[in-house]
Amino acid sequence: MNPLLTAAAAVVLCFLLHGAAASGDRPFPPRFTSIFSFGSSYSDTGNFVLQSAGLPSIPFNHSPYGDTFFRRPTGRPSDGRLPIDFIAEALGLPLVPPFLAKEANDFGGGGGANFAIVGGTALDVGDYRYLLSGGKSLEQAKSFVPEVVRAICRGVERLVEEGARYVVVTGTLPAGCMPMELTKYAAYDRRTGCLRRLNGLAQYHNWVLREAVERMRGKYPTTKLVYADFYKPVASLVRRPAKFGFTQQPLKACCGGGGPYNYNPGAACGSPGASTCGDPSAYVNWDGIHLTEAAYKYVAGGWLNGVYAYPSEDHGQILHSRALLRSCNKAL
Repeated sequence: MNPLLTAAAAVVLCFLLHGAAASGDRPFPPRFTSIFSFGSSYSDTGNFVLQSAGLPSIPFNHSPYGDTFFRRPTGRPSDGRLPIDFIAEALGLPLVPPFLAKEANDFGGGGGANFAIVGGTALDVGDYRYLLSGGKSLEQAKSFVPEVVRAICRGVERLVEEGARYVVVTGTLPAGCMPMELTKYAAYDRRTGCLRRLNGLAQYHNWVLREAVERMRGKYPTTKLVYADFYKPVASLVRRPAKFGFTQQPLKACCGGGGPYNYNPGAACGSPGASTCGDPSAYVNWDGIHLTEAAYKYVAGGWLNGVYAYPSEDHGQILHSRALLRSCNKAL
């Protein structure tokens, strides 16, 4: 799984809600009842592990994955919770179960379901990572951005047509700041240490996607469509980690098999050849590809309070009252 794949399978969150109840002339804010999630490893709460049952063991189902919060592996590709978990907690909903789990098959029970899976993409050709691995140049990969965004938009429109009235579409992370990519390529940005051209591809994708979401807002005026920025919060952590409480090198993975970025594909996190840092909360990156729970907490907080959600009015369109904002802050 590669960070660029998230650009191809944007995390899409659909919220189902009850109608607002009236009290005099002041309606109560809508209450969300369910979350349905679609995406890749940045929101997979266990589908990949469940799908791979019976196959040779995979790292996501081994300690230290999940150790920080759950105290056991849950199939999440991190040391703890993902952004979708923080959002569910903040909205007073149960953590969204993976679709392949038995308890997720009854949608009537509320809570929703998570269809995200490690390696999920928008196009059958595997999108940007497949193209780059196949020898295509970054410019050639860039030419696929409109097609990838159209595929994401088709998915969003299908959800809206099926009745979704509140949809959050995320962009992708700065792939050029991920240890896995830094281990393979050169041409670093002297200021950040990241890979400029890979980040340029991610930024272009995000720009096209955000513009497309804005156009869909005009097409579906009765649906709340929000673009959640995944790039800016992670870039902020990379540029000024100490400001946000991250004391370790932000481009180095907490769990890995050595090397300058602690990433070694031959000794991946969770395998016998890897080791884990003593304090994951001091790190931005978890395993060379995915972020730590602490970093995801910062990202989710920025989406919930509107700093990294667009349009930003009403606290990023996710929050509807000061009471809910306080509950979000408490949960985060």
